Parts: sequence; structure tokens; C-alpha cells
Amino acid sequence: MSGQMNGDAEVNNKTLYPIRRKYSDINNPGPAGALVFLDESNITLEDGYFAIRVAERVWQNSPSDRHSKGANFAFADGHSEIFKWKEPKTGKVPHDTAAKNPDVDFDRVAATIGTKP
Repeated sequence: MSGQMNGDAEVNNKTLYPIRRKYSDINNPGPAGALVFLDESNITLEDGYFAIRVAERVWQNSPSDRHSKGANFAFADGHSEIFKWKEPKTGKVPHDTAAKNPDVDFDRVAATIGTKP
């Protein structure tokens, strides 16, 4: 589950990545673009808390690549999507691995993470 969805504020950098405690808190992106659940990679699955560091371009956790080189994502508005990966290392990176620039998969996942404007 996305750490932003009522996650632990002591772990989450709430000045950069605000915690969403109720539906009206979900903005930037709105509910249709805000990640709630995803299929996380076995490599980083340890606590049920998914996070990436958008500003630093770091895969703190990694999405899965089990579904034909893609992962299932569920959003705050209730819809789900399968994100098919274009980068060969997506879903295969360990903790705290920097994303190359550009990395279309990292950018796509980063767009689902709410940041303060």
C-alpha cells in the first residue's frame, strides 16, 4: 500500500510527501491518479509500505514485474491498471537504487505519488 495513504508520518517525509488521511486530502494528483495499492517486488517487500523518493529519483521500494513484465496498480477512485514496464531493470532493483534519468517507468510511478506543490 502507498505509504501516503494514512501512513506513518514519522517514517514519511510529510513536508514533501503529504499523508492522505481522508478522500478530500487526495490532490496533486487527484483520486484518479493517486496510487493506493500495487503489486510490490519480492526484492523489496518487507512491510507492506510502498514508497519512492520522487525528488531524489530513488526506488526506495520496487514494483513487481511478475505480470508479463508489469505490475497491477489500484487508484483512489477505485480503478486499476496494469503498468507494463519499458525499462529492463524495473521490478528488479534493490532498496535505495537511483533511477536513471530519463527512466520512463520511474516517471510513470512518480506521477502517482502526491507531492506538495
